[in-house]
Amino acid sequence: MEAEGVLGRMARKFRLGNSLEVVLILGLDNTLSVVSVGFRLASFSEPREYYGLTGLLSCAMQYIPGEKGFQRLTEPIRRVQGNCLTYYWIPNFTESSIEFSGVFSTSCLEEYLRRLRLAIDVLDYPSELIEDCLTNYTKEYEGSRSLDTFQRREILTSILDTEPRRFFLKTGDYDISSIVTVVRDFKAKIINSSIMNLMVESSLPFDHLRDLVTSYFLG
Repeated sequence: MEAEGVLGRMARKFRLGNSLEVVLILGLDNTLSVVSVGFRLASFSEPREYYGLTGLLSCAMQYIPGEKGFQRLTEPIRRVQGNCLTYYWIPNFTESSIEFSGVFSTSCLEEYLRRLRLAIDVLDYPSELIEDCLTNYTKEYEGSRSLDTFQRREILTSILDTEPRRFFLKTGDYDISSIVTVVRDFKAKIINSSIMNLMVESSLPFDHLRDLVTSYFLG
C-alpha cells in the first residue's frame, strides 16, 4: 500500500497494492455512509469485438448472486435487530466511465462493501438477467436524442447483429447464450483494480475504514 495522503483533517487518500485508488472521507452522519465506485472504461474506445458492451455490463454489474438466485446489489440486508437499507442509488454510464454511488446504513457498511466486491468479481450471469439488460439497453439507445439515426443503428447493429452475437432484429429470434459468453469474456478482460477508484464517506474511524477497504478490495 502506498503512503496515505492527508486531504485536510476530513479525508485520506491512498492506493492499494493492486493499484486501486481509494479516498476516505469523514462523514458527519452516524447512521448513513456513502460509497462510490467508478471504472475508467471508455465506451468510445472499446475493441470492435466488444463494441457497445460497456453499457450492457453497467446494467449486469448491479446484480450479485444471492440465496435465491441473482438479486440487486442494493437489496435490503435482513437482520434480527432491524434491517439495513439502501437509501439512495445512482448508476451512471458515460462515454468515459461506469460509476455507481449509494447511500447505505452505516451499521451494514461492511456487508455493502462485500457486495460491491462480489459485483466486481462475478463473471457468470444468468441468461434471463442479460436478456433483461439487453432489452433495456436497446430501448435506451433507440430512444436516445443525443445520437443521430446513423449512430443508433451502428451501435445496435454492433451489439446485436454481429458475430458471435447473432441477433435477428426482424424475427426476434436470437441466441442469448452467445451474448452471455461475450459479456463474460469482456468483463474478465477489461475490469480490474487498475482502472477503478473507490470513495467511502462514513463517520467510522479512518483506521477501521482502511482495514475494511483493504480486506475486501486488495487482491
